[in-house]
Amino acid sequence: HLAQKYDIPLYRFPIDESAFEVGFDTHITMLPDGFYRAV
Repeated sequence: HLAQKYDIPLYRFPIDESAFEVGFDTHITMLPDGFYRAV
């Protein structure tokens, strides 16, 4: 998936739950490069 990470929306969030709103139930995976990817 890392090879195609640029084919999907990337979001840079602080490492803080407050960055996510209630109801945001999409699973977030932290990539080694510090980006989060919605999967």
